Order: sequence, then C-alpha cells, then structure tokens
Amino acid sequence: MAACGGGSQPADDSPRGDGTSKPTPSVAGAAPGAPQGPPEAFEAEGAVLDAESPGLVDHPAEMLALGDEIAYGYRFGKGLDEVPGIDAFRLDSGEAAWRAKVPDGADASHAPALVGDVVVGAFATRTEGEGTSAGQDGIRVVAYDALTGEERWARDVMTDRDSLDLVPRVVAGRAGRVLVSWEGSAYNEPPPASALLDTRTGRIIWTAEDFDGVDLEDRVAVGMRAGGSTFVGKSVSGKELWKRRLLLSEWGSSPDPGPGLTLVSGRMLTTVSTGEETDAWLLDPLTGKTRLDLRDMSPGSCVHDGRSTTICSGKDTVVAVDVPTARELWRLPDKAANRVAPTVTAAWQGIVYAEGVNGAMTLDARTGKDRRTGLTLAPELVNGKYGLVYEDGGWRGVKSFRASG
Repeated sequence: MAACGGGSQPADDSPRGDGTSKPTPSVAGAAPGAPQGPPEAFEAEGAVLDAESPGLVDHPAEMLALGDEIAYGYRFGKGLDEVPGIDAFRLDSGEAAWRAKVPDGADASHAPALVGDVVVGAFATRTEGEGTSAGQDGIRVVAYDALTGEERWARDVMTDRDSLDLVPRVVAGRAGRVLVSWEGSAYNEPPPASALLDTRTGRIIWTAEDFDGVDLEDRVAVGMRAGGSTFVGKSVSGKELWKRRLLLSEWGSSPDPGPGLTLVSGRMLTTVSTGEETDAWLLDPLTGKTRLDLRDMSPGSCVHDGRSTTICSGKDTVVAVDVPTARELWRLPDKAANRVAPTVTAAWQGIVYAEGVNGAMTLDARTGKDRRTGLTLAPELVNGKYGLVYEDGGWRGVKSFRASG
C-alpha cells in the first residue's frame, strides 16, 4: 500500500480560498533573470551530481530536494573518514555548493526537505559508551541555511539507549513546520514514531508514538499505525481529529499528490473467497473521508504540478485530478480516441512529462492533450531551468540537464 500527501510550503502560512497553497519560491541559489514558465526541451549534455543514494532507488526525488539552482541530498559517511551530513549541489555544474556535517550521525533515508529558506534533514545518531557511560542512540533533526549551509538549529527528538538501527526520514515540510518519522529496522523494534517541529526555531511541537507520518498539511498531519491498516489525522496542535481503518497490505511511499489530498493505495484484504483486490483513493486529510476513488489503480502514485492538478499513475493508467475539487479531468488510455497511457515521470506548472510510445513527450496537465513529442529527455524532477534524471545503466546517479526550450 502507498500513502502520501502534503505539498510544498506556501510563501506564507495562509491557504488560498481554493484549498491550494501559494507556491514556494525556492530561494536557494536563485539567479536573477531566470527564465519563467515550464521547460519542455533540455540540452543533450548534463552535469553529474555526485549524490549518494540511500539504497535501492529509481527516482531522484527519493534522494534529492530540488531548489532553483541547487539540489540537496544526504551524505551517508560510508567512505573512509567520511562524516554523515547534507551536500548541496549546483545544478549547472554538479559541483558542491556546500557540505554540512553531523558528527554523531549514523543513518538517514529518503531525501532532506527544502522548506522555505532552510534545508531540514533527519539523522539517526549513535554515541559510543565509555567507562561507566552506556552511550545511546537517538534521532536528530538539523536545519541549514539553504544558500550558505550555515546551521540554523539542531534538535534531538528522541534518545533511547535500547533502540538500535533507527531509520529516520523527513516526511514533508509545510507552513513553517516539518514532520519527521522514524522506525527500527529490526523485527522486535517498537512501532514507528513521529515528531512535528517548527522550522524557524527547531521547537518540538509534538511527538507521537505508533504514528508513521505520510502527509503534512497546513492544519493536519496524517500517519499510519503499525501494520499500515489504520490511518490517523492529528492537528498541528497534536489533537487526534479522525481515525479510519482500511484493510490494506503492501504499503510503501509515493510522491506528493498535492495540498488537500492524501493518497492511499494498495491491496484491499477482503474475504478468503474473493481473495485480494486492489484499489486507490484520494482522501481528505482533514476528515479521512474519500474525496476520489481512483478505480483499481493500485499500486499507484500521484505527482502534483505545483498549480491545481495532480497526475496519478498505476496499472498502465494515467488520471489527472483537479486538486481543489478532487474531480477527475481526464484519463488514459482512451480506446475511443485510440490513445494509450504514457509513463509519467514528472509534472510541473501545467506540463506533464512522460515517456510515450515514440520517446519522451509532454502533455497538457488540464486537458491531457499531447503538447510536444519526439523529445530527447523526460525529466523526473524539474524546475524552471533544469530537469533531473536518475540513471542506473553503467553507473547509478543523477544528472542535471539545462532547459533549452
């Protein structure tokens, strides 16, 4: 099952009247005179970003947070004398803009988050015992200035000398807050836990046991209980707002479906006689109620275009959804029009990037109509100047390609 939600942090803390949020300007490394509007074509040669992978990944969003001119990823300290931390890479050259160290850092997962003008990372920490000191493990959340790498604050959200092999991740950042979750990798570890922090000061707003965070909105955080069958909505003040049980299995994670939406997809456990059925829904994070049934698209994922459309994919099907109303806009394949479903790689500012039957292409996010075909690149992360692609051929890593049109 996949569950996800949240969205980019708004430019201020107020939601718009249509239920969406104002897009955040990624100020880090922004260059004057940067071209406006979504690019559709990219240069043939790209810059290699020497970003470390947190494990088996197949998408750059699983390891990098994207700004205007800089991308941010974890450094895992696997090399000799390496200290874990966060690396910032210039998108034009792939070179390091800055490197930050977390001396007691032991592990991290997924990608850090760019929240306004700070980059937030979550690290497992390990302090070795000495003498009569037993040492301890914990979770530390650290925020850095996105442009300079200067540490803004560091906060230990959990310390427990009996918990080994903790794996934290930053779930999402929004409206001046960041949601962090962690769990143990061993079978007998306690259930997952989460913490909500203020991104300006590092203040811990609340912590929650048995809450595996999957979504952060302006007013609510959504998480799963151990086993992945019960979903819970908690207000940003810590009050439980709703609880919903869904008999699902095979849960995972997916890109953000946009503000006001939480994606739940997986296998629905039914009776023995009927076996297992698959389904996917977009839920209202404030109430837990279904906003749209995506009709047997599991396992599915959705990507928000930063405006008012989210593009959901699964089981050779693509569906575009209007974010404020959760209304289906279009769906592929369309047998009547003799159109097949492409493989969606990204969406940004009204453009859908995809791999079609004849190579890379773009579509209109609101209508589903083909825009440009025969392109050389379908980026997996994109902004106004660059497209990023994860390659796993002769080598495994991320390349950044400058927009050309």
